[in-house]
Amino acid sequence: MDPVIIATLSTLGLGCGIAIFLANRFLPKEPEHLKRAEEISEHLPGMNCGACGHAGCFAYAQALAQDADVIVKSPCMTVMKDEEAVAGLEKKLGISIGGKGATKVAVVHCTGDSPVKYDYRGISTCSAAAQLAGGYKQCLYGCLGLGDCADVCPENAISIESEKKIAVVDSEKCIGCGLCAQACPNGLIEIINSDLPQYLGCSYLSKKNVTGGERCDVGCIHCKICFRNDPDAVEWDEERDLPDFNTKSKEALTAVEKCPKNIIIPRTFEIPSKDEE
Repeated sequence: MDPVIIATLSTLGLGCGIAIFLANRFLPKEPEHLKRAEEISEHLPGMNCGACGHAGCFAYAQALAQDADVIVKSPCMTVMKDEEAVAGLEKKLGISIGGKGATKVAVVHCTGDSPVKYDYRGISTCSAAAQLAGGYKQCLYGCLGLGDCADVCPENAISIESEKKIAVVDSEKCIGCGLCAQACPNGLIEIINSDLPQYLGCSYLSKKNVTGGERCDVGCIHCKICFRNDPDAVEWDEERDLPDFNTKSKEALTAVEKCPKNIIIPRTFEIPSKDEE
């Protein structure tokens, strides 16, 4: 080979080597928290659903890289159901998660007895139907039953009951991610602690009533009987004029029994039948 070519190639190789050395020596390195975020993201589901409150899994990983307590404040419910992923995050974050945030479940504050106002034939989504006079049902706070919540559920834990056309949550499948709550245009879905004994199967706001809307036959009538009979378990929300079971998180057996509309739904206990009493 021509000595000139050899010399040229050697010079180019030496130059490239020097350039690489200088780049490694003086150019800014990847920020440590980004490197750590990449390692953390390996233990996340990669769904980029946004249910944790962040733009995606990597954004969530970046938040965790800077503050491990984010896993408690806004847990990724998909991860919380995966023991292997939890173990990996515990090791990477240097904390004990211990199932924190894994005990959440969605409930629907509607039992679906609202009569229909008109025959809706528009786009088959709740968000679209809600734009037309508040929806096609008389109760403006009722479930429209077109399945926006079911469509976004990553665990197929929500179905639409065929007769009443309302959303029904399978609590065994539900991971409490909150995507369904975000998708519901009427704000009927709430993410609660899975050990909450009961919840209200209605969300009718009498103080915010709208002309042309009315409660269904089994809607809450705001009589406060539940509160008066079970004050240790029931808090009355004056602003919404509805009972609140989250604050005290106690079994409200008497409230369930006394409710004239049978609209308080027990979750973790059974109401004894008349024959058993």
